[in-house]
Amino acid sequence: MMVFSKAISVFGILLLLGYSTNKTQTQADIYTKKNYPTLYVWPNKNGHSNNEATLSLVVKTGSLQEADDQLGLAHFVEHMAFNGTASFLKSNMQNRLNELGLMIGSHSNAFTTFDRTIYTIHLNDVTEERLNAALELLSQWAFHIEFSSEEIQLEKPVLLEELRLRESPTNNIQNKIFSAYYSNTRYSERKPIGTVDSISDANAQTLRAFYQKWYQPDNMAIIAAGDFNPKIIYNSFYTHF
Repeated sequence: MMVFSKAISVFGILLLLGYSTNKTQTQADIYTKKNYPTLYVWPNKNGHSNNEATLSLVVKTGSLQEADDQLGLAHFVEHMAFNGTASFLKSNMQNRLNELGLMIGSHSNAFTTFDRTIYTIHLNDVTEERLNAALELLSQWAFHIEFSSEEIQLEKPVLLEELRLRESPTNNIQNKIFSAYYSNTRYSERKPIGTVDSISDANAQTLRAFYQKWYQPDNMAIIAAGDFNPKIIYNSFYTHF
């Protein structure tokens, strides 16, 4: 899954800085506490409010963290986040997103790269209730993804089709550039999508083990940017995380 947003530039800056920066550089308030993800709060301080906000969960985990027998697991875990969590099983997840006026792909999305996985919720009408709900969903994805064997089997054809499209002749030039650019590096062996065999062989046990190893508070950040009272973000974050 992919998302394109002005907020991506924020994420890129923070990631390049390795989550260690200061308010002067980022214009963000940064909160750190043991056993919690790092919280970056970037309120809109200009006079051009559109009553919008973007909230993201950033996990410093991607395909480079995979072992040889784990190819594609980081990306598979990302897909499973939208197939149910402890508080929102699949239908309840969809219903909750609909209640908030969110559509997967437009307002709620995720993507996996070599070194990170990012889940994003964009609110185009900010209220305290919706901010709380968005942070609750991010906390569910951070710690409570359900790996139902049935849902895993249903997701495999989706991932295999994504792999087929990426390797199709229409992407031939892009694939050749990738191979040339990353030749003789670990990147060439760790495409986030994985392989036909690794996708087909994935199961609840392997996915859950990868998730539990890498989805840890000290390996995560929550980034909130937009039109809101920072106190709402702060209080809701420590409620849900």
